Amino acid sequence: MKNDFTPILVIPAVPHEGGIRFLYCKNQIDIGPEMAEKLWKILQFCNGYNTVEAIAEFSSLPLDEVSEILSELVELELVVDSREQYLHFHRIRNYPTGFNRNLSQDEVAEYSASPRKPVKSGEVLSFEKDENTFFSGILEKRRSCRSFSDKRLTLKQVGSLCHFAYFIKDHVVPSGGALYPLKIYMLAEKDQDGFKAGYYEYDAENDTLVLFNSEVDEEQLKYCFNQEEMPFGSSVQIIIAADLKRQPFKYANRGYTLTQVEVGHVAENISLYCAEQGLGACEMGGVQDEPLKRELELEDDIWPIISIPIGYPLGTETEPFNKIRYVEENIGDSHPVKKVWIEAFDNSGSFFGAGAIYRDESGEEQFSGATSTSDANAIFKATIEGYERFLSGQVRSDYFGKASDLKSWLHPYDYFPLTKEQAKKCGVSYFTKDLPISWTLGRKFDGTEVYVPSDIVYYGQKTGKNRIYFGHSSGIAAYSNYKEAEKRALVELIERDALMRNWYSHESPNIIAESILSIHTKKRISYWQKQNRKIMILEMPSKYGWVFEAIVVSNEYPFFVSGAAATIEKANIPNAIYKALQEAEYNLLLCINYPDNSEIDPKLVSTPTDHGKVYHMEKYADMLSWLWNGRKTERFAKIGEWSVEALKRRLDVTTVDLSNPEYGLSVVRVLSPKLVQINFGFYSAHYDRLDLTVYEKSLMMPHYFA
Repeated sequence: MKNDFTPILVIPAVPHEGGIRFLYCKNQIDIGPEMAEKLWKILQFCNGYNTVEAIAEFSSLPLDEVSEILSELVELELVVDSREQYLHFHRIRNYPTGFNRNLSQDEVAEYSASPRKPVKSGEVLSFEKDENTFFSGILEKRRSCRSFSDKRLTLKQVGSLCHFAYFIKDHVVPSGGALYPLKIYMLAEKDQDGFKAGYYEYDAENDTLVLFNSEVDEEQLKYCFNQEEMPFGSSVQIIIAADLKRQPFKYANRGYTLTQVEVGHVAENISLYCAEQGLGACEMGGVQDEPLKRELELEDDIWPIISIPIGYPLGTETEPFNKIRYVEENIGDSHPVKKVWIEAFDNSGSFFGAGAIYRDESGEEQFSGATSTSDANAIFKATIEGYERFLSGQVRSDYFGKASDLKSWLHPYDYFPLTKEQAKKCGVSYFTKDLPISWTLGRKFDGTEVYVPSDIVYYGQKTGKNRIYFGHSSGIAAYSNYKEAEKRALVELIERDALMRNWYSHESPNIIAESILSIHTKKRISYWQKQNRKIMILEMPSKYGWVFEAIVVSNEYPFFVSGAAATIEKANIPNAIYKALQEAEYNLLLCINYPDNSEIDPKLVSTPTDHGKVYHMEKYADMLSWLWNGRKTERFAKIGEWSVEALKRRLDVTTVDLSNPEYGLSVVRVLSPKLVQINFGFYSAHYDRLDLTVYEKSLMMPHYFA
């Protein structure tokens, strides 16, 4: 520690159980009683003026000991050099910040329409404006663009943009102390005209662009920009970053202000150049600093400050569906979904997790979750999943009586087959045509109405006369329009069919070779490998689509977790793999952050959570080794693509509309007698099918899919 280091405490410290508690954002750091007295002696002199030597003298403690303690406090970011307090401010203003101000959409709109602070009173002078300047024409054209075409940019265009933004030798912007602390990076997601996709740095002294990474991680960039897609579909992203210690070396904390001012100069140059050239630009402050810093491999002192999407304007901008407003209007104590939040893990990942609490049909609180590269979308998805679960428990009984009295009806065991012995062990009635039960109207793929047993339509019911099955949410989906909800529910059934057929057969599926995986997936595999966790992407055989499962195997808790996804479109394979991986990572992070090492009897499982929990433990995870003993493949399965309508006919699909117009969502249940249904509970496995290969050992344990 330098002799002139002048520490200042930047995190509140309070007495706690004989020790000291530092109140750091949502967390706290506790120091035990054995160090408390010594630490208080040091902290009382950390006023930003005293040097380390002075603190040692005032506290009557050895200099080496004071230096060691202060070094640890600096490492914990509890104490900083008083001349570098700007670094602490920069950390706590990182996006997303730990000190959010949760304003509603209405509050934001109201404040945006509020008047500015009044002008001082005094003599008023009117003046004539110069309307003939070239500059005024550029200013009139400058507008934030949030919708770009796919027209490619040329090397000359982006090179000129960087030149006029920050070419140091031409002094295109003023710089405090002539220190020029800024860095300009350009990210091209796709090949452009004269330069290929990659990450570039502008050399502001030699006026050149340097391609330093040609592997574009699109999914990670979406997360960095907190977007579902690359911002507004732009051709390139300009990132203005800064060496935060360069100007403060001369001006101390004031240097931080000078750096931010310089960023503004460069951003304005970029915006005005784009306006002159007929290009669109939009300055974005909502960039996740640390993930973007890691993605660009920036040095310790260099931090991204602002991002500017650049490209040709599309010409028309449509107002996107406001997901945050939907959430605000549909959560609370008076709504089925009571609460929604972002699940905070750490910022070394690639997605946001969100959780929601909803009421089930009996009024009890249940949990739903979702992930996305955008926090707003994660919250929205968790909310609509809560509504999906809620509505799938609101039973609509269109008829109560015997099947023998109905003209058109579905036999439940064509979909969820159970033997008499299974029904008895599951605590439900064995279905016969003369058993009076509740029925709900659905529609076959050809539009004809058919009665469906309510017990195989609705989820989570706890009561019911002559109950024949305990339903679950597989094959139910929610979306803003009916067709898409129906498609998603059908794809989910195809996914579960592949998983269950694989489970019953116990045949090792193919392992997708890393050579054909996306850059992002390979990076996540590498990241977790360094944490001693092995990720593999498995392809489950299916005649109707591409089904992938991401599994995470480890020598520590949790010993096994997984996630799955499917697609019926070949072009969507990378997204399906990414979704499966994201689900597996989310399950892994939940286990790591909220560990539950209690063992569960495999024969007592009843919920999806129970099924996953069994294999979190080593003794049972080892029983799944057949899963990852398949051969590696460098090609995806060759199957024909199906349209949704063709699949509905081929799979004899019946749909039941569970929607409630009050909530502005379409919620659809899809059923098919040709797809093997997933089950939850040890005794309810649907193995009694003629089209199923069953390995005896698969019936001795519950499946692992949570």
